[in-house]
Amino acid sequence: APLLTAYYQELTAVTGRPDLVVGLAVSGRDRALPDAHRVFGPFAGAVPVRPAGAADAPLTEGEFGGALRRIVAEAEEARVHEDVVPRHADGLPVTSQFFFTHLDFAALAPRDDGALRVAWEAGDGVFLPPSSATDLFMAVRPDGDGLRVTVRGSAAAFSPDALDGFVRSVRGRLVRAAGNRRVVVPPPRKRRGAGGAAL
Repeated sequence: APLLTAYYQELTAVTGRPDLVVGLAVSGRDRALPDAHRVFGPFAGAVPVRPAGAADAPLTEGEFGGALRRIVAEAEEARVHEDVVPRHADGLPVTSQFFFTHLDFAALAPRDDGALRVAWEAGDGVFLPPSSATDLFMAVRPDGDGLRVTVRGSAAAFSPDALDGFVRSVRGRLVRAAGNRRVVVPPPRKRRGAGGAAL
């Protein structure tokens, strides 16, 4: 949630628009989805999160704690309603372009001993955006005792220097929030009918 908060706040600063909808990738194995057994390996879909809540209730720039609480609440609400995402005429959800698998087959170890092993570093996957229409994409994964954050931007939306500046600003927001004793990360609430936490 803190990473999503810093990402959202920097997006609003760059675009000048506080009322944005951010796609949040959600693991497809978190809950039983229809036909999930047909998909091999791990996969994710996106739910739309609107952190501002409404145009008449914008988040104030710099209020990281308030923005964090709002984003957690909006993400939980989006997860509750992820089944009711509008659909195209062909029946696919409008977010189907963001459905993606994240198993890099190049990362699979040889099956010499009959066991399946996967290593993040063994493959050449680079968390490419799920669609060529995606202007900005952030992926986060565990890496040792920390997190590895990958940010990719389209050439049409960001120059290399602008993308580096965006990443530095997101990092700066997180560093400032970590040093602020008033920012308290709320614990994730259990979702009704699910075994996992919302965030």
